[in-house]
Amino acid sequence: MSLPQLELQGSLFESLGSIAADLFTDKDKYKLFATKVWPVLVERRQQLEELYNSDNGRPAIEPVVLLGVLIFQFLERVPDRQAAELVKYHLGWKLALNLKLSYQGFHFTNLSISRSTHRQRQKRSGF
Repeated sequence: MSLPQLELQGSLFESLGSIAADLFTDKDKYKLFATKVWPVLVERRQQLEELYNSDNGRPAIEPVVLLGVLIFQFLERVPDRQAAELVKYHLGWKLALNLKLSYQGFHFTNLSISRSTHRQRQKRSGF
């Protein structure tokens, strides 16, 4: 899967930060994630890029988004199918993961594929 281009800033009308700014307080877990955790995940993107083959098949799901989803999935204790639905329909998840309001999500099996890819990489690196 080829790696997509990371969009750090959406359009004015697609950015959830501008549309729903008053819906989330500064202490809300989704806004905290967006302001504190998301930038750290973006800094790690280069390491995540190593998991992708740049000239193979259709575009992949943004690895920073997948990592963020996996973190929220763990925190909220939801299965893959429900996590994929939350990415598509939950405003808090979209805000935290820097997604456009119109983001259509991905198939839930991508989460298990992502986890297995990370496990294989850890085994190869000796962790």
